[in-house]
Amino acid sequence: MSGEHASFRDRLAANAAEVGLGPDQFDPLPDHRAAEVASSIEVRFGDSVQMLWWGTDSPCDSPSASRHFEDDRGWSWIDRIAPQADDAAWFIAENWGGGSPRCFVFEATPTAVRAVLGNSRGFEYLLASKRLDWLIAENHHSVVIVVGQAVVDRLRQLDA
Repeated sequence: MSGEHASFRDRLAANAAEVGLGPDQFDPLPDHRAAEVASSIEVRFGDSVQMLWWGTDSPCDSPSASRHFEDDRGWSWIDRIAPQADDAAWFIAENWGGGSPRCFVFEATPTAVRAVLGNSRGFEYLLASKRLDWLIAENHHSVVIVVGQAVVDRLRQLDA
């Protein structure tokens, strides 16, 4: 792995450590396992999210919704949007340095991911349940996209 790519993954791990999370709470997957997880999420959720690095054309038939957060703090709501904020999930961060791999995958809870995102800036991400029954994403326009009835309902409750 090139130094630039390793440094971004390492920076995310360092951000996790800075907010008191250990490797067991924000666990980077090895590249081969990360590619498998990312591929399964892409197959399951298809074209439900529009990300710069998300390259699928497969349709997704799950319910979805989105909301623009003008304060650029959509990330601060993910532990309230996720149905089980303390259950392990897949966190996928774009490799904003470009190249390969195109994303990094971590195993972490939505609560842990919220803490890391609060200590990070400037990249698109996805958070998906390990059962692949919901997905939360935020793009570079501060739009949070959710897929799956449970997260659609919870996002809509924020507007109520």
